[in-house]
Amino acid sequence: MCTSTNVGDICVLEVTIDTFKRVQIRRVRYDRNYSDEKFVDVRCIDSGIIHEYIDVRKLMHIPEELLNLPTHVVEIFLADVVPWDEEYMWNQCTNEQVHKWFAENFDGRSYIIGKICLYLGNTIWLDDLKIGTKLIGHPDLIGSSLKKELFSGNFAVWNNNHLSSLLKLCRNCGLTEINGHDISAAHK
Repeated sequence: MCTSTNVGDICVLEVTIDTFKRVQIRRVRYDRNYSDEKFVDVRCIDSGIIHEYIDVRKLMHIPEELLNLPTHVVEIFLADVVPWDEEYMWNQCTNEQVHKWFAENFDGRSYIIGKICLYLGNTIWLDDLKIGTKLIGHPDLIGSSLKKELFSGNFAVWNNNHLSSLLKLCRNCGLTEINGHDISAAHK
């Protein structure tokens, strides 16, 4: 069994008797009253899939050789955007709109671009996601913007404090450098 079950810990989740996944603990659940059981929410670091209410007894210590294997899953957020109703989570309608935007605008001739505002580990905050298309003999055509789509459809509103709040949280946690830059004076 895993001896440490704190937020951020990486361990192994036993899915079946012979199937295991590398997971990172995202949240310790205190919303159920079980005296002898502890539950957590985890994210598979190799697929990005989130599992909720996992009994910690299903988590196992991860061997060093598995811990050091690279992961290629990246979590992407749009910076300076919050849900229309300023909730802390996006609703299903917004998620469906994002999937629809990708389906309608992205194809085999396209690529996705975005300017990185901040990255921490495998989490990236982008200014926007835009679709680009290569044209032979012409400059690339930059088309649809996800951020504009969310604003025009009343799925999102601006949050001008987003990045400064994230940097403040980083400073409060004791981080002094992010992405090779000193954050002690940035966005106070």
